Amino acid sequence: MPTLAHCCVPFLLLLAACGSTTSTGGGTADAAAQADVSATDTASSDDATGGSDVTSAADVPAVNALPSGDLQGDLADGDILQGDYTLSGALVIPADATVQILAGTTITSPSFSITVNGTLKIVGIKDKPVTISGPDTGKAWNGLRVAGTLTASWLDISYASINVQSSNATAVMDLDHCHVHHAQQYNIVVRGVSKFSRLLVESPRTASDMTYNIGVKGGTMTLEDSILQDTPNEVIITDSGANIVVHYNKLNTGHCGVHFNDTATAEVLHNEFKGNQYGLMLFGVAKAEIHDNNFSETLNQEIAETAAQTTKVNLTGNFWADNKNFVIQGAQPDASGELSAASTGVGPRPE
Repeated sequence: MPTLAHCCVPFLLLLAACGSTTSTGGGTADAAAQADVSATDTASSDDATGGSDVTSAADVPAVNALPSGDLQGDLADGDILQGDYTLSGALVIPADATVQILAGTTITSPSFSITVNGTLKIVGIKDKPVTISGPDTGKAWNGLRVAGTLTASWLDISYASINVQSSNATAVMDLDHCHVHHAQQYNIVVRGVSKFSRLLVESPRTASDMTYNIGVKGGTMTLEDSILQDTPNEVIITDSGANIVVHYNKLNTGHCGVHFNDTATAEVLHNEFKGNQYGLMLFGVAKAEIHDNNFSETLNQEIAETAAQTTKVNLTGNFWADNKNFVIQGAQPDASGELSAASTGVGPRPE
């Protein structure tokens, strides 16, 4: 059970709670029914996390939400978080538990992790996201670790060593309209099955951190209509037999747009690659369809391929602003049918 001792929690929202109580966890069925909603905001903006604000049940105060204050330990099935919390120890969602975090909630962690062995549903809305963060200097907090199932809408998470990661091949993550930023090592790590849409993923924790935006270490990732940018390392790096589907994104201002190591399959379509040191690094992908993308303002090579790339990659129908500046040491890719002008059908689609 979580132990809660009330204290003032001035983080982002100027709210405070006073008193002292111990939660027994487990919200009522009515409370769970009230809180068990999904973010259904529709959007007209073409920003990755755009969306019009609509009334949502997630914005209604939950009955029997755990009171604001210090929080640690195992949560119970049916627990609801809605308020301002500070982790005083590691927080765990057990394998047999489903827990919800509702709109406007803030969680501050000095260093501790949040581990999801069961199911965690994060239900923010556009004007009241759920915010989970830690210190921006000194030791990073240990992030959100998913061994079970995570669904998250309108989550802002930052300043961890790894902000969000799946820890095994059976973990499931489904994120939409989330801002994941300022991690020390990786903003996101995928090992299980993950589906991402309308994300904004960016920035190292400090200027000296060599942060990756997304690392796909096996498993399967689908990424659509998102913006990944502003990282000193790879925008996306894949290995360990990963499978990726990457459609309609902006993959910009990193060391490399996508770096393939020991990758099983890749489908990379309708993306913008802009301002990277390298557009793509082909260091080992068994089967790849990479076309209908725009590559521009590449500082070194648009394609850098090593001898480890032994299969032919389909690079047909792309726009190469820097005139196909390739370095090929392995199998010669098929880069025929290049576009004479940049495609207008790349990047996040309007909602």
